[in-house]
Amino acid sequence: MEAAIKPTYDFVLAGKVNDSNFHRCWACLKALQEQRPKDVKFEVLQFFETQWEEYLSAIQLEKKGPFFHHKPSAPIVFMNDVVYIGDADTFLDWALNEFRYVDQTS
Repeated sequence: MEAAIKPTYDFVLAGKVNDSNFHRCWACLKALQEQRPKDVKFEVLQFFETQWEEYLSAIQLEKKGPFFHHKPSAPIVFMNDVVYIGDADTFLDWALNEFRYVDQTS
């Protein structure tokens, strides 16, 4: 029996369903997973306004540190349960540096 190989990159993307930056991050995650299917896994959490505010407050209390400084107007991306990456612009810069991903969304 083979042991399950844990992905190197296990992302969580959370944000408001009507936010274009949220969808840019989602498109990026799909592309990263296609590029490296064994290394990249992700979960997407979509919220309406009130639900988003409640989720962000809860995640900030749970994770602490840099999560507290996250702007409520932006989607949040974090990795491996504890590594805060940030908002859409920060994540897309990170993806460019780490994976050579270039955002093609309009």
